[in-house]
Amino acid sequence: MTKKWKKEALHLWLTTNLSKSDIARSLGKPRTTVRDFLFRAEKEDYVQDVQHKSNVLVFDIETSPMIAYVWGLWKQNIPIDRIIQDWSIICFSAIWLGEEEVTSAWVDTGFAGTTELDVVRMMWELLDEADVVVAHNAKRFDVPKMNAKFIEYGLKEPSPYKVVDTLAIAKSRFKFTSNKLDYITQLFGHEGKHETNFQLWVDCMKGDREALMRMVEYCEQDVLELEKTYLKLRHWDKQHPNLAVFDEEDTLRCGTCLSEDLELLEGKRAVTSTSSYPVYRCKGCGKIQRDSKSSTTTLKRKNLLRNVQ
Repeated sequence: MTKKWKKEALHLWLTTNLSKSDIARSLGKPRTTVRDFLFRAEKEDYVQDVQHKSNVLVFDIETSPMIAYVWGLWKQNIPIDRIIQDWSIICFSAIWLGEEEVTSAWVDTGFAGTTELDVVRMMWELLDEADVVVAHNAKRFDVPKMNAKFIEYGLKEPSPYKVVDTLAIAKSRFKFTSNKLDYITQLFGHEGKHETNFQLWVDCMKGDREALMRMVEYCEQDVLELEKTYLKLRHWDKQHPNLAVFDEEDTLRCGTCLSEDLELLEGKRAVTSTSSYPVYRCKGCGKIQRDSKSSTTTLKRKNLLRNVQ
């Protein structure tokens, strides 16, 4: 899928006399990156794809546990002055839906000089470009955790995006034996998450770089499996954002996957208190959706035309 800067670059290229270098400078992007993109965009079909696709970002974060003084093992109410070390970001991985490259970043102050702020800024930029973000437990963990780091480091709120939570879909539409991502993705016949244990988190907190690289691989595998699971679950999601609103073409298409290959379900209607609507099934992802024009509206228009004639 296409990132927002590409849409802006394409718009400037088509509507102004700016050079590719000037466009890169105005967008704050490397000159070679923008130049290569615009060279590829010279094909008309590629231009159309750039203009009419939404940005769906699938991502996962890994955080460290807190360290605190405690008096016992059960039902502890820990005052904030007993916290020795607060939680932090270890790494994140993300992939744009439909692309192959996974983007990852991790805190490695010793070897690479990468601070938590560097990692947080990279995650901020990705979320700021996204139209829709997907994560497992996104609404209660990944998104609010990142928001906490954004405000901690003085970053403003990213530009608006919709959130799709695959955990929420699993809980609301199904009764799986487990709602954990590892269980669901293997249930669908996929590889599943990489095996790990708590010691990996402990080793990462100690600065073990080999453990850190294993953590990054673990996070990247999570994202790849999450993308497959999202594609399997998305047409069941009653609250899924309508991706067609990001599309400039005025054609009937699936709001979940943007496919135009829709099958009218004869004899089926989506009925509200005042109208009924034709119903379609997307042959791409399986989503069932109603037409934007109700049967009542269509009938009124036919009657108006008949009266005019």
